[in-house]
Amino acid sequence: MSEAENLSAKARHISDTTQSPLLRVQERVAALYEVHRQAIYRFLIKYGLNPATAQELTQEAFLRMLIALSRGDVIQSEKAWLYGVAAKIAIDHWRREGQPMWVELEAVPSATRSLRSNGPTPEETAIEYQRIQRVAKRLDRLPKAQRLGIELRMKGLHYRAIAAVLGVSLSTASELLSNAVECLRIAANG
Repeated sequence: MSEAENLSAKARHISDTTQSPLLRVQERVAALYEVHRQAIYRFLIKYGLNPATAQELTQEAFLRMLIALSRGDVIQSEKAWLYGVAAKIAIDHWRREGQPMWVELEAVPSATRSLRSNGPTPEETAIEYQRIQRVAKRLDRLPKAQRLGIELRMKGLHYRAIAAVLGVSLSTASELLSNAVECLRIAANG
């Protein structure tokens, strides 16, 4: 083997060893993007971002994950990490834009049919709609940390992950969620 071939082989070996971890990280983030992108996008839409901004911030969240993993950061729960970063990016966006944080709740279908059904009557539907409206208004008045905690819990995150996203202790996160649930329960029954 000539000296040039030897140097070329060494360069390829060095290139392979330096690029291989980066390629693995890129593949990991690409796989996570396919699994979680729609959920993160919907999460951002629910918090009042327009679709184009939500798409941009979704990509930003995954880009930050790529950077973090490339640096060698250890991420215990990728899902929790993504929601946490998405929430922080959204908050930063609202601060820059000077926009308040709004939570949109999905409307309850109130269509009635001419056929008899085992479903609720129009009166029952109206009562349920009013109850949901009371809960929605109360949810809107909750402090941001409690609203975010409720949303993350609804996404299936555990208290430990919620605490990490909110940047508080486990007991504080538990207390925030307990207080929020109690306020919503009172609104639902009131």
